Amino acid sequence: MKFWTIPLLALLISNCFASTETAVKECDEANNAASCFNAAQAFYQGEGVKVDFEKARTYAQKGCDLKSAPACTILGVLYAYGQGVEKDYKKALGIFTDACNADEIVACEQLGLLYADGKGVGRSYDKARELFEKSCNLGWGPGCYHLGVLYAEGHGVTQSYANARVFFSKGCDQTDERSCKALEKFKNSAY
Repeated sequence: MKFWTIPLLALLISNCFASTETAVKECDEANNAASCFNAAQAFYQGEGVKVDFEKARTYAQKGCDLKSAPACTILGVLYAYGQGVEKDYKKALGIFTDACNADEIVACEQLGLLYADGKGVGRSYDKARELFEKSCNLGWGPGCYHLGVLYAEGHGVTQSYANARVFFSKGCDQTDERSCKALEKFKNSAY
């Protein structure tokens, strides 16, 4: 089973009120961690600038060094997908672990994906479930979606369509489109 998905960092909790230019300046000159995250996200997503993974890495690394867990998450994604850097699951694993320990919800979900797929670490559906649960309980719909998939398919848990529905519903309530689609499939089936 393939859990690895392209992250939707557009939903990453952020303080994206400053323009990219302002964020870059405040990161470079004032060592402002939130501005470093904003600059990294802008270059990662192409918000007002051309997508540039190398610049995204530079600002994500600086933000991460300044203890911005969301900046660390972007850095982890870059390493996990080999965007602007050589793909390195072990490095991503360490970055996501630290960010998840700081309750960064996307990092917890991404770390769960590494465990579910056995990338950079031995496959562990139990650990994936724990991380998806944490992400979901902290309010991240995609974490709920992946938890629902574990229950629907019986990976590391007793298969339970009732539990799958609960987590797909929770993810849908948190505006995760995949959770809503999965919930709709359950409503239209015999499960």
